[in-house]
Amino acid sequence: MKCGMGVKLVVFDMDGVLVNIKSSWRYLHERLGSIVYVKDSMMGLDYFRRRVSYYEWVAHDVRAMLKARGRVHRSEIESIFNEVEINPEALTVVPRLKELGIKLAIVSGGIDILAERVGKVLGIERVLANGLAFNDEGYLIEGGYVRVKPLEKGEVIALVANEVGCDLDEVMFVADSEYDIPALDVVGYPVVYRNREVHSLSGREYIYIDSLEEILNII
Repeated sequence: MKCGMGVKLVVFDMDGVLVNIKSSWRYLHERLGSIVYVKDSMMGLDYFRRRVSYYEWVAHDVRAMLKARGRVHRSEIESIFNEVEINPEALTVVPRLKELGIKLAIVSGGIDILAERVGKVLGIERVLANGLAFNDEGYLIEGGYVRVKPLEKGEVIALVANEVGCDLDEVMFVADSEYDIPALDVVGYPVVYRNREVHSLSGREYIYIDSLEEILNII
């Protein structure tokens, strides 16, 4: 872990970090009643083992939602995600990071409807997450838009770093799960939030925090 360059960009994972739910996909399944069709699914494990693509996993989840509900309008999904609580720590820390001149971004394997709401509330303009697909009438349809593959977040973060004009050594990534390990291993400041079970596969040292306010001490 290099710490001499100084942090110029902080990239946040969303689920489990900026919001108090661990998975926006699972949360939506629970609310739509489709959790029964995915709770025993091996798609996550198969993706982690590179047996299926992330698009196949997304498509599988969307089919489960359609199977459970038949028709789901975008407005209903927006209403569901409007009930998700934003982490109070983020509401305190993000403005202070902006005052310090730190660039900010959200890079999430979660659902963009929630990610865009979180970005708007926190004042984070760079938001990248995966999208559901809707027809012209606003109803959910099969498929989706893959923008952030969980195991390839590092590539997305590299693009964001290039956009704001900094090196990966100057990037802090704040995340919370094993899916984030490849991305944590490529940034200068790999920060793991409230999960000390996440360890580098390459032997790198991570920074473990229990409060987002600890970020300010690192910077």
